[in-house]
Amino acid sequence: IRSEPPTLPQAGSHNVVYREQIRSWTKRSAQKSSEFKAYRGQTHERNDGTRYRYYVGECRTYAAAIETLAKVRETFPDAFLVSFNGDIQIPVPDARKITER
Repeated sequence: IRSEPPTLPQAGSHNVVYREQIRSWTKRSAQKSSEFKAYRGQTHERNDGTRYRYYVGECRTYAAAIETLAKVRETFPDAFLVSFNGDIQIPVPDARKITER
C-alpha cells in the first residue's frame, strides 16, 4: 500500500483563518460580558468539552493576524495567535505553510 503525501490547497483557495485567543474558562461567559472589554459582542467561542475558549479577529493572512494581535494585546496582554482550517484548530506553522504559498 502506497501512501500519498497530503496535498495542500491551491493558493487563495483555503479555509484557514487566524484568530487571537483572549480568554479560556471552565464556565461559559456571555459574549457581551464586560470581561471582554472593547471586544464585547465581537468574540468567537469554542468549547472543547473542558474549557470555553474565546477569540477575536479573523484574518486570512499571517501578516494581518500579527498586526491584529499587537492591537489586541493592548487590551489583553496574554493574547496569542491560533489558527483554524475550517472548524479544526491547526498549528500556526502549518497554517503559514498553507497561507504563505
